Amino acid sequence: MSCLVPAAVSVGSDGDEGTSRAMKVLYVVNGIRGSGGLERVLLHKASYLCDTYGYAVRILVLNEPPGEPFYPVSPAVEVRHFDASGSAVAYLRAYRQGLRQAVAQFQPDVVSVCDDGLKGLLVPMLLPRARPALVYERHASLELMRSLWQKAVMRPLARLYDRLMLFTSANGASLCDPTGANYR
Repeated sequence: MSCLVPAAVSVGSDGDEGTSRAMKVLYVVNGIRGSGGLERVLLHKASYLCDTYGYAVRILVLNEPPGEPFYPVSPAVEVRHFDASGSAVAYLRAYRQGLRQAVAQFQPDVVSVCDDGLKGLLVPMLLPRARPALVYERHASLELMRSLWQKAVMRPLARLYDRLMLFTSANGASLCDPTGANYR
């Protein structure tokens, strides 16, 4: 398995080399207690990054009560929960506030969003312009989407991310150019 990002980053000021620290990755998900493929892949990957590369990994879970995940996870992986509720506007405001607060507190190098819903696609617009690199991870097939408007907004909103990780070949064909290459 190859490492997508370096094991450490230089954190000096004024352009000097500074000292090295572990890479920090923040995952944004709807839940980790289910028995689905996203939960399995995410918890295995987060554990691997912590235990093998020494990354600092935090998983930010939306609207799921705290509890033991279905799949095993390294004790080095930190899990935080936050709630967003109310009307659509109140929900989106709470989601935005929770994201911004998590990014400000953890100061990740990368934010990886594993949320196949519309709100997951809005994350680049909810965070300030000066933000960490953003990765959109799509674990569910676009074939599961029944609404034409969801399919129509998927590609332009996915382009707001710095990188895409697609876990089905059908998604690669739908979200990328006809050759299957990344559109960036």
